[in-house]
Amino acid sequence: MDGGSSAGNLSTGGSGEEDADDPISSGVTFVSPDSGHAEDGWCSAWVECNDSKCVPSSFVDGVWQSTVCVPVLGQQSVGEACDPGQLSTDNCDMDSWCLPTDAGGDEVCVAFCWEGPSCPSDKSCIQIDELGLGLCLSSCDPLQQDCADQDYACAWSGSAFECTATFGEVDPLQPCADSQDCDPSALCLEASALSSCAGESCCASLCSLSAGDAPCQVIDPAYECVAFYEEGSETPPEYADIGVCMLPA
Repeated sequence: MDGGSSAGNLSTGGSGEEDADDPISSGVTFVSPDSGHAEDGWCSAWVECNDSKCVPSSFVDGVWQSTVCVPVLGQQSVGEACDPGQLSTDNCDMDSWCLPTDAGGDEVCVAFCWEGPSCPSDKSCIQIDELGLGLCLSSCDPLQQDCADQDYACAWSGSAFECTATFGEVDPLQPCADSQDCDPSALCLEASALSSCAGESCCASLCSLSAGDAPCQVIDPAYECVAFYEEGSETPPEYADIGVCMLPA
């Protein structure tokens, strides 16, 4: 949930778990599929694979669960068409990984990245869940819904706000299993963060911090627009204005 720093990354924990890196400032966790990496043999941007490259593996319930070192099988460079292969292998070079384009077309090689300005100006270094790997991906604004393709929505993927053709339709204040169930304008929160929720967790509306609490108080007078990222954590600039309508801590 998840710049490519390990602190304040764009990752979410499973329901009921508290995590110092969880973005919500009140400590209430977003409800997302559990993520993690293998206890042994995992790699990251800081744990090298020698002559191999470190890539995500084991994609379960919309979340990459682990990492693995794989051989470099090709020399396709960033932006070039590629073959994703099997078991996390591809034909991209050492510095990139094969992914579908943002517009849902053919796969291209996407650059790995680390914290700092390591991506082109039209990309952001987005952390892949909690794996210690970042990719230069097109960021979008869920408050503006600014995806170029009208068939796509800017929605929370479990690690970042991304343009996707696959997104939930559950309205705010309705029960959800995780944030991928919710309408792109909402995230799944534990019931304790909301004044009204018929399940263990429900969708909660996103809000603009610069607009203040008033839009949230239309939903419930007790709500505030609470910062998406925990106070004091490293907030990516593109997410600095994003909040969630919920009860204050």
